Amino acid sequence: MSIEILTGAVALVASVIAVFKTYKEVFSKRAILKNDYEFASKVFNGKAIIETNDYLLERWYQALSGTHLSAQEIRFFLENERPLLNLSEYGKAIQYIECDDQEGDMSIKYREKYSDHGKVKRREKLYVGSYVLTAMIAGIPIAFLPVFARYSELGWSSISIILVWSLSFGSIAAICLNDYSKVFFAEKIIKRFKNKS
Repeated sequence: MSIEILTGAVALVASVIAVFKTYKEVFSKRAILKNDYEFASKVFNGKAIIETNDYLLERWYQALSGTHLSAQEIRFFLENERPLLNLSEYGKAIQYIECDDQEGDMSIKYREKYSDHGKVKRREKLYVGSYVLTAMIAGIPIAFLPVFARYSELGWSSISIILVWSLSFGSIAAICLNDYSKVFFAEKIIKRFKNKS
C-alpha cells in the first residue's frame, strides 16, 4: 500500500467524521431547545403566542429556528405582514441589521458597523468575487479529468487529489456564498420595511 493511498484514505475518513460530528451537534441542539420550549409552555399555560411571557416567546422561536432573538423583535415581526418570511430573513441577516426601538416605534436599520451603505456594497462584491474565484478553482480538476484518466497508473492517488482539491476550494466557495446570502437578505429586509414607511 503506497503512502498516497494511505494519506488519501486518512483524509477522507477524517472529513467524514468531522461532517458527521457537526451535523450530530446541530440536530441534538435543536432537540434540546424543543424540550426546553415544551417545558416552558407547560409552566406558562400556553397563552396566545404574542401575549406570552418573553422567555417563552424567545424559547419558542429559538426552538423553531435555532436563532436567538429578543421577544421585542419577535413580536415586531409577528405583528407585520408575512411574519415567517421576515423572521427567517432577519435571522439570516442578523449579523448586518438590527431592530431599533425609537420611542416605541420599531424599525430595522443596519448595525453601526455597517451604517455606511458603500461598505455593505463592497462586502457584497467581495463575497461574490470570492465565490466565483474559489468555485472556478474548485472546478479546475474536473476540467482536466481526461488528463488524470490518461495517467491511470496514478490510480487512487489522482482521485484523492481531485477530491481534496475540489472539496477544499468548494467548501470555501460555499462559505463565501453563505456570507453573500446574509448581505442579500439584509438589503432585502431593509428595502421591504423602508417601502412600508
